[in-house]
Amino acid sequence: MILREYMSDDLKRVLELNKASVHFLSPLTKEKLESLIKACDFSYVIEIDGLVEAFILALSENKDYDSVNYQWFKDKYDKFLYIDRVVVSKNCQSQGLGQFMYKKL
Repeated sequence: MILREYMSDDLKRVLELNKASVHFLSPLTKEKLESLIKACDFSYVIEIDGLVEAFILALSENKDYDSVNYQWFKDKYDKFLYIDRVVVSKNCQSQGLGQFMYKKL
Protein backbone atom coordinates (compact mmCIF):
# COMPACT_ATOMS: atom_id res chain seq x y z
CA MET A 1 0.00 0.00 0.00
CA ILE A 2 1.33 3.42 -1.00
CA LEU A 3 -0.15 6.71 0.20
CA ARG A 4 0.92 9.48 -2.16
CA GLU A 5 -0.17 12.79 -3.58
CA TYR A 6 -2.66 12.79 -6.43
CA MET A 7 -1.11 12.97 -9.92
CA SER A 8 -2.85 13.88 -13.16
CA ASP A 9 -2.52 10.25 -14.30
CA ASP A 10 -4.92 9.34 -11.48
CA LEU A 11 -7.79 11.39 -12.94
CA LYS A 12 -9.59 8.57 -14.76
CA ARG A 13 -9.45 6.20 -11.78
CA VAL A 14 -10.53 8.88 -9.29
CA LEU A 15 -13.52 9.65 -11.52
CA GLU A 16 -14.38 5.92 -11.60
CA LEU A 17 -14.18 5.66 -7.81
CA ASN A 18 -16.28 8.79 -7.37
CA LYS A 19 -18.90 7.47 -9.80
CA ALA A 20 -19.09 4.17 -7.91
CA SER A 21 -19.88 6.13 -4.72
CA VAL A 22 -21.96 8.90 -6.28
CA HIS A 23 -24.98 7.97 -4.14
CA PHE A 24 -22.95 9.41 -1.21
CA LEU A 25 -21.22 12.23 -3.11
CA SER A 26 -21.87 14.80 -5.78
CA PRO A 27 -20.98 13.75 -9.31
CA LEU A 28 -17.70 14.93 -10.85
CA THR A 29 -16.80 15.65 -14.44
CA LYS A 30 -13.22 15.67 -15.64
CA GLU A 31 -13.25 19.47 -15.65
CA LYS A 32 -14.82 19.76 -12.21
CA LEU A 33 -12.30 17.31 -10.72
CA GLU A 34 -9.37 19.17 -12.28
CA SER A 35 -10.68 22.44 -10.84
CA LEU A 36 -11.27 20.88 -7.42
CA ILE A 37 -7.76 19.38 -7.33
CA LYS A 38 -6.27 22.81 -8.08
CA ALA A 39 -8.16 24.28 -5.12
CA CYS A 40 -7.22 21.46 -2.74
CA ASP A 41 -4.53 21.85 -0.15
CA PHE A 42 -4.38 18.08 0.18
CA SER A 43 -5.19 15.48 -2.45
CA TYR A 44 -3.96 12.00 -1.65
CA VAL A 45 -4.53 8.57 -3.15
CA ILE A 46 -3.82 5.11 -1.88
CA GLU A 47 -2.34 2.79 -4.45
CA ILE A 48 -2.38 -0.96 -3.97
CA ASP A 49 -0.63 -3.22 -6.45
CA GLY A 50 -0.42 -0.36 -8.94
CA LEU A 51 -4.12 0.59 -8.77
CA VAL A 52 -5.60 3.61 -7.01
CA GLU A 53 -8.09 2.17 -4.52
CA ALA A 54 -8.87 5.26 -2.41
CA PHE A 55 -8.60 9.03 -2.38
CA ILE A 56 -9.18 12.03 -0.13
CA LEU A 57 -9.58 15.69 -1.09
CA ALA A 58 -9.34 18.55 1.43
CA LEU A 59 -9.40 22.34 1.24
CA SER A 60 -8.54 25.03 3.75
CA GLU A 61 -10.47 28.24 4.30
CA ASN A 62 -10.59 31.08 1.75
CA LYS A 63 -10.88 28.93 -1.36
CA ASP A 64 -13.17 29.70 -4.25
CA TYR A 65 -15.31 26.56 -3.99
CA ASP A 66 -19.05 26.56 -4.55
CA SER A 67 -19.97 23.58 -2.37
CA VAL A 68 -22.87 24.41 -0.04
CA ASN A 69 -21.19 22.45 2.75
CA TYR A 70 -17.86 24.23 2.24
CA GLN A 71 -19.64 27.60 2.24
CA TRP A 72 -21.27 26.71 5.58
CA PHE A 73 -17.85 26.18 7.16
CA LYS A 74 -16.53 29.33 5.50
CA ASP A 75 -19.39 31.35 7.04
CA LYS A 76 -18.91 29.86 10.53
CA TYR A 77 -15.14 29.57 10.96
CA ASP A 78 -12.11 31.71 10.25
CA LYS A 79 -9.80 28.71 10.01
CA PHE A 80 -10.68 25.13 9.04
CA LEU A 81 -9.80 22.14 6.90
CA TYR A 82 -12.75 20.94 4.86
CA ILE A 83 -12.66 17.33 3.73
CA ASP A 84 -14.64 17.35 0.52
CA ARG A 85 -14.64 13.65 -0.13
CA VAL A 86 -13.13 10.38 1.00
CA VAL A 87 -13.65 7.41 -1.27
CA VAL A 88 -12.49 3.82 -0.91
CA SER A 89 -13.12 1.24 -3.64
CA LYS A 90 -15.70 -1.40 -2.88
CA ASN A 91 -13.00 -4.09 -2.91
CA CYS A 92 -10.96 -2.32 -0.22
CA GLN A 93 -13.61 -1.14 2.20
CA SER A 94 -13.40 -2.11 5.87
CA GLN A 95 -9.61 -2.29 5.73
CA GLY A 96 -8.93 1.03 7.46
CA LEU A 97 -7.91 2.98 4.33
CA GLY A 98 -10.25 5.89 5.05
CA GLN A 99 -9.05 6.09 8.65
CA PHE A 100 -5.44 5.99 7.43
CA MET A 101 -6.04 8.95 5.08
CA TYR A 102 -7.80 10.96 7.82
CA LYS A 103 -4.82 10.39 10.10
CA LYS A 104 -2.47 11.59 7.35
CA LEU A 105 -4.35 14.89 7.23
